[in-house]
Amino acid sequence: MGAELIFRGHQVAAFAGESPHMDVVVIRFPSVAAAHGWFASPAYQALIPLREQAAEVLLLNYESVQQ
Repeated sequence: MGAELIFRGHQVAAFAGESPHMDVVVIRFPSVAAAHGWFASPAYQALIPLREQAAEVLLLNYESVQQ
């Protein structure tokens, strides 16, 4: 999978707009396909019921834009 934890933290201020989530975790995958593979994996799929019981989670997948 090759994922890397980039950041885990708590919101301390919202300078513009409003976020319903106070905590954030950012994980970097080597590719979009790797992120999709992680999410679709039987191991992660088996954990989803536990995750849903433990927390309200919003999972997003972004791709870096090279400038």
